Amino acid sequence: MLEVETTNTKAKKLRLVQITANLESRLGGPVQVVVSINPYLNLEYENKLFVFGNCDIANLDCASLPTIRNNRYGLIKNWIPTHLRSQIMTADLFLIHGFYLFSTLLVLAIANRRSIFIMPHGSLELYQRNNSRLKKIVFDLIFKFFNRIRDVKFFVASIEEVKSVKKRFPRNKIIVVGLGIERVPTEYLHLNEIHEPVRLLCFSRISNKKRIDLCIEVVMKLREKGIESILTIAGDGDEKLLASLMSLVENLNLKKNVKFIGFIEGESKQNAFKNSDIFILPSENENFAIAVAEAIGHQVPVVISKHVAMQSFVRNHGTGIVIENLQVEDLADAIMSIKLDYTKFWHKCTESRALLEWDNVISIWVQNMNSNLR
Repeated sequence: MLEVETTNTKAKKLRLVQITANLESRLGGPVQVVVSINPYLNLEYENKLFVFGNCDIANLDCASLPTIRNNRYGLIKNWIPTHLRSQIMTADLFLIHGFYLFSTLLVLAIANRRSIFIMPHGSLELYQRNNSRLKKIVFDLIFKFFNRIRDVKFFVASIEEVKSVKKRFPRNKIIVVGLGIERVPTEYLHLNEIHEPVRLLCFSRISNKKRIDLCIEVVMKLREKGIESILTIAGDGDEKLLASLMSLVENLNLKKNVKFIGFIEGESKQNAFKNSDIFILPSENENFAIAVAEAIGHQVPVVISKHVAMQSFVRNHGTGIVIENLQVEDLADAIMSIKLDYTKFWHKCTESRALLEWDNVISIWVQNMNSNLR
């Protein structure tokens, strides 16, 4: 846990208000970020977390406001209670998680402070632009008004994400703060060994952009090259896509080689990483990819596409292979290359995994929030 140093231990902490929509474990990376950073921000600030929607995170200190029909956009049923609204209006700084959300607009409207930090968590990626297009057009019109009267700064996870945000908001300050992972307990670290058959892991939400179909097809491609493998697919999401992926497994006669285990967390999640040899994510777009960082944190080499923002870290630290093309042949070749030189990739993960831990990353967040106040 980060220990925040202060020159005056009696100095009053700044009042921070964090705003987010639903905090449900199954929603993946953005939720994990909010939950993980909260204890660290409690050390530095008088921190209050407002959740516009459901929160199924145990032992998380937050104020949860129910939404209409449990919508995931932060559209609340009732007006914010007076005592909570007062905390929002008088806060010293704001950290808003998510962009295309009612909760984001509401806080921009009632906050007295001009300086506001927004972390869009990938929602401003150009890849996402055509999703819910009409809603985004309306949102953009309202946001432009508040953007003129507030000092909005964007926090992003990677240099790659800067490009998308800058194209939309060229006058706003955009700061790369990165994302982190919890320190992995020693008992959950993957050992320097590769199993036979090779154990592959795909841990992500079930959505088209993740290209889980390639993860399945590569099992057959590896077999053609004389390598047997077991693929574990962890996560839930689009039910129609999941059914289609299961049909693909059946059609390829891979039911003994591909396992769908659904959403997992806690010890089950730790063990899934520990017991895997290679993590694969041939995604079409990722503004960071927490699961990639988690794999490296567990000392598991990775194969990812160039569209995954973590590709810079993987290249720079040699923790895996980045494929240039979303082709099953390229994915298979990368897996084979790691298998042939597994000890080298494992050592690279071991040497660099601490760089991804929140203990090291959170200081960048705090420094930038404190130095950019108005």
